[in-house]
Amino acid sequence: GTESSDFEYYLPHSYKSGCLLGRKIEYVRRKREADCFVGTMESRPNRVETCACERDDFECDYGYELQADGVTCTAPQSVTVSSGVPSVCPVGSKYPVSRGYRRVPGDTCTGGVAVDLDPKLVPCPNGRGGAMSATGALLLVLFILLLIGAVLTVVYLRSDRFRKFVTSSFNRIR
Repeated sequence: GTESSDFEYYLPHSYKSGCLLGRKIEYVRRKREADCFVGTMESRPNRVETCACERDDFECDYGYELQADGVTCTAPQSVTVSSGVPSVCPVGSKYPVSRGYRRVPGDTCTGGVAVDLDPKLVPCPNGRGGAMSATGALLLVLFILLLIGAVLTVVYLRSDRFRKFVTSSFNRIR
């Protein structure tokens, strides 16, 4: 509050810049010099503000190491960090490519260094739209062949004319 109020907003100073996980929260507390008794308060009107992203809001992404400077994350030379095109990547959409950093889970910061540290969004190349894996393609071919076999069996069993055609064709082959 105000000068005449018995309450004030309090910002814990245990973290630099007043921000923690992308938020600055000011809590309501009774002023030290206030000569009053405060019973149980159901809810206190805290002030919450979203902070600009700083380097502390990020950690090294999987496969990357923090360097001696305590700031830079790089991939070790012995490890190749893959950020290939996903198997399903429709034309016109984008996929993320790591820059070596990821946000600390639960962090809600916006702007700031996020532009440089958040994953880069790369457009999907042409020809990868809904691409099917090799296993999926094989299963599809097998399903189609099984379906054709089932249809031919039903026709063979129900149609005398088709049955005679098939038997005569096989007799000519012998």
